[in-house]
Amino acid sequence: MKWEKDGNRLKSESKIHRAQIVRDHSRGAPLWILDLQIGVHPRRDFDSRLAAEKWAEARMNEIKKEFILSLITKFSDDLYTFGGLLEIVGGYDGADKWSVYQTSFKLFQGTLEECKNYIVSCF
Repeated sequence: MKWEKDGNRLKSESKIHRAQIVRDHSRGAPLWILDLQIGVHPRRDFDSRLAAEKWAEARMNEIKKEFILSLITKFSDDLYTFGGLLEIVGGYDGADKWSVYQTSFKLFQGTLEECKNYIVSCF
């Protein structure tokens, strides 16, 4: 999740989630409160069960993708890591050529976005 400061709170929003963290002093000791909503449309009406299943599956795939992408961390200008399992290396001299590695084995090569999507497709 990408957090942005908004006054005295932090906010994060995407197509599939809304979150904010606010400090609350009203109960004595200061607490941090998280307000999190997954899924922008918690309830919808459909003409058929199949249409509802397809829509739900598509939303769950979006949530899965967003979650996996949030685990890919920029380590430096030319290195991204995924939980110590995979690395995306490249971007040298401003070129958009990147490779996904597991230890010393190259698994995939493409743009940075393609490499991130490759990692999503593996899980």
